[in-house]
Amino acid sequence: MITPAWRDSTGGETAVREVGRWRTSSYTGNGSNCVEVAPWRTSSYSGAGPNCVEVAPAPSGVLLRDTKDHGTGPVVTFTAAQWAAFLREAATAATSANGAVSVEHDGAGTRVSAAPTGAVLRFTPGEWAAFRNGVRDGEFDGLTA
Repeated sequence: MITPAWRDSTGGETAVREVGRWRTSSYTGNGSNCVEVAPWRTSSYSGAGPNCVEVAPAPSGVLLRDTKDHGTGPVVTFTAAQWAAFLREAATAATSANGAVSVEHDGAGTRVSAAPTGAVLRFTPGEWAAFRNGVRDGEFDGLTA
């Protein structure tokens, strides 16, 4: 049985409950109502919007997906070492050398491609910026054992 971690914010106040390793962000984004169910989570910079970069801890490392796919789209898996490298690259906009995905930016947004599986995730400039800001603030550190 999975016990969810959740966050509910109203009137600019935030209530946070942590269960196990699951964490939620301490920000709510413009005082909007927001509920997050673990293990998937987004950057606090994403606000309460429906389009986000989502991450989740997994036994094999960390998972990455796009909320626009409503849980039916591709999921990319990173080992702990690949995730650490990916976070460094995302924070600094460095060339992809993490061994799991390649990241390409163009005028339409950011494309994250996993060569071994063929999975492709496409993020808008706003989604990727929110994710990068969360990465820089350490919101996705500690997801691996």
